[in-house]
Amino acid sequence: MSDYHKALFVGLLAVACRDPSTPVPATSVTPPPLENHAPVKSGPSTEPPQASQQARHLTEGELIAVLTESDFPKSTSEVAKDKLSSIGTPRESRPIDAAIEIRADAEATHFLVAYARDGGGGWQFSYARATRDTPDANAATEGYKSIEAHLTKRFGNPAWTQNGGGPPPTKGWHVGEGALEVSLLQRNDENGKTVLEVTLAEPEGEAD
Repeated sequence: MSDYHKALFVGLLAVACRDPSTPVPATSVTPPPLENHAPVKSGPSTEPPQASQQARHLTEGELIAVLTESDFPKSTSEVAKDKLSSIGTPRESRPIDAAIEIRADAEATHFLVAYARDGGGGWQFSYARATRDTPDANAATEGYKSIEAHLTKRFGNPAWTQNGGGPPPTKGWHVGEGALEVSLLQRNDENGKTVLEVTLAEPEGEAD
């Protein structure tokens, strides 16, 4: 018998004579215990950031429609925010405890809807206003004429005209059968730029 066969025979004999109670060495590799690694910092979110709402450009007709067809006088401040959300991101502020102002901005046009606390502690509509920026005097003149034409087409001839310190005059139109009026005013803002204001309010509730 060759040395190879002798070694093989001895190995098989050792296996056959092994005590059955002796455990067989494990052949699998046991994974090492978990180590207390520092938490892995997650990188930037893979979700795309929410796109900011792009400011809309409103025509003069759309500007008037927002003011006069949104039914702000019968809306709460929350409803007003919802209605202005189609124009821009609405923002609420309280300049005083008894007043709420809702603002939203379109391209070159800024909306403000104001409510005041009434005698019973509830909130009552004060006014809604759209202020339009103009790049120069010519644009202001053309914008004034366009807004005036849209208001006249919608509500008829102005109910009143008030001449100020210079042209053009401030004009007002009755809105429907109610007590509300819409007025058109050209003025200079705090930076000296010419702006146009269209305001919806009760006659005695119009701001200066």
